[in-house]
Amino acid sequence: MQAATALAQQKAESMRLEADFDGELQVDAALVPEIASRKLPESKVAGHANVLIFPELNSGNIASNSCATSRRRNAYGQILLGMDRPAADCSRGSTAHDILGVAAIVGVQAIEYKALYPGAGERLPGETEFRRKTP
Repeated sequence: MQAATALAQQKAESMRLEADFDGELQVDAALVPEIASRKLPESKVAGHANVLIFPELNSGNIASNSCATSRRRNAYGQILLGMDRPAADCSRGSTAHDILGVAAIVGVQAIEYKALYPGAGERLPGETEFRRKTP
């Protein structure tokens, strides 16, 4: 997590983006300012996080639904990262507004995807080197 946080900060600085990053945070400290001020008084992100990253899809779905329901806020995702092409997952219960938000995020990703993931999209899904050379 520390390496990923440092890499994100480095990429933001190289692109001249103003962004604050923090490493692992518990959900309450990431989202609730009163709790964040007690647990992490020096953090710029704690209590004001607007992006949450989870280790796999199930925990992301659980947290996303919990946050959206309990805070009555929009939650867009799941946005899948590190794949060969931009991708996202929409829940069966997604509204048109939810789907539009996810589509907008994936669309923005697609614009600069090769800069984010060099080499992405150079082959079709399932294509191998052997198939590519065969006429």
